[in-house]
Amino acid sequence: MYISAMMRKTPGTTSIRWNEQDLRLIEQLKRKKGITKTSELAREGLRALAEKEGLTLSRGTKS
Repeated sequence: MYISAMMRKTPGTTSIRWNEQDLRLIEQLKRKKGITKTSELAREGLRALAEKEGLTLSRGTKS
């Protein structure tokens, strides 16, 4: 499984490419939690994937 995140020129925006397995997990999240916003979905999706891999996410600080 891979998650590649690329930062764009605009601060605070991230583009993420998901593979098929990840997309199925995200569809489940949509149905379970009723998420409609893309930003919420990305955040919840990353959290769920991290949990599945046994990782924890921490919020970075901007300098």
